[in-house]
This record gives sequence, structure tokens and C-alpha cells, in this order.
Amino acid sequence: MIIDEIKDLIAYNSYGGFNQSGNEYHILNTSTPLPWCNVMANENFGTIISNYGTVYTYYKNSREFKITEWCNDWITFTPGEKFTGIFERDYNVIYGFGYTKIVEETDDIRKNMDIFIPVHDNLKVQNITLENIYGDEKEFEIEYSLIPVLGVAKEANSDYILCREYDGVMEFKNPYSLEFSNCTAFIKLVSGTDNFSYTYNETNYSLKIKGKLKSGEIAKFAIILRLYRVCRYWYKRDYRKIQ
Repeated sequence: MIIDEIKDLIAYNSYGGFNQSGNEYHILNTSTPLPWCNVMANENFGTIISNYGTVYTYYKNSREFKITEWCNDWITFTPGEKFTGIFERDYNVIYGFGYTKIVEETDDIRKNMDIFIPVHDNLKVQNITLENIYGDEKEFEIEYSLIPVLGVAKEANSDYILCREYDGVMEFKNPYSLEFSNCTAFIKLVSGTDNFSYTYNETNYSLKIKGKLKSGEIAKFAIILRLYRVCRYWYKRDYRKIQ
């Protein structure tokens, strides 16, 4: 779906073009011959966003400590982080310096997602805004799911990853990692509105958000993926192993 005006873009090439200021690249046709990626990172924390989806997120070292799964098969792409209900179909991708924007209009709901990495913190912010642009009340459902790694590769680490819901967040860690056993990652939903509900699923490591929007109503929330270092023991009753 072409949401932006092609005439407003510079050097449009049937896939996308630069905005008039030259500081953003707008991909209007996401079926590109090869994936186009935006790497966003600070000194310790980074993520890669492709026009096909989120590739993965890492801490300190992009090979040695992948927080989520990295996929190198673009024929059958399985992203380390996946959205359902947004960033899924008929969307435009905007790449800027240090941020990525997703713009989508489906089922009469306008969806915007701004993704960025703060300069001095080990986290990724995914700000989502939903607006009902039609007259009838509309239901929405968005799911954010991860394939956690917490190491070099899923195959070597998946049996050791522990997961639990704790104090309003979903935490996961790998206590058997030699270098990163004291690292805990988590996702958290942050919102200033109450027109939706959300649930965590420890089995498939996902966050599901559901709600309704009246005509012209807006829902705003942010999904945070963060990592911190702490020496805190999890008792067996506090977690469930990811299968």
C-alpha cells in the first residue's frame, strides 16, 4: 500500500525514495529484490530492522550475545522478533538516522510504530499509535513474540533459557552463559491509556494486546525490550523453561 505521495519523494525507483529534506528514506513497496535494513545501535546495544520485519537484537557483541534469534535465510525468513497485527501487511517503512517508522492502514485503523535505541541505555523502544479512522467501533489485536537466544545460537542455548512473569514484565535469562549469566532481558508494556488489555505468555514468549476503538479514538502504548545486569537468583518456582 502506498501511503506516502510518490511525487513528494526524491529519486523514487519503484520501491522508495528520499524525502525532501534528504534525512529519511521511504520504502513504499516492501517487496524489494533483497532485504533493506536499518541498523540502530549505541555503544552496547543494537537492533536490525528490515523491510521484512525485525531481524534481531543484541547486547555488547552482535555475534556472542544475541538477545533474539538471527535468521540468515531470506527465502524462508523467520525473524527473531515478530509482530502480528502491525508491521505485517500493506505497510510502508521509513528509515531515518537512529530510528525506523512503520506506517500501515488496515481494517480502517491507521497504525504507526516508531522504533529507536536510546543513546545511553540498553533498550529498544517501540512506540505504537492506533487510530480508528472510520465511523464504526473497531477491535484490534497486536501480538509481539520473541525467539530468545541469550548467546551465540538458539541451538546451543534454547535448553537453558528460563522465563517468568515478574513485577509486570516478562523476564528471560540464560544462567549457564559463561559471559552473560548475570544478564536478564525483559519486555514491558508502557501506556498512558486504558482502552485495551494485555497478557504475557511464558510458553511462546509473547505479549498480546487487545482492545476496541471508537470512531476517531486513539490508543498509544510502547513495547520496551531491555537488558540489565544483576546478580539475582531465580527460584525454580518462579520460572518456566521455554519449550
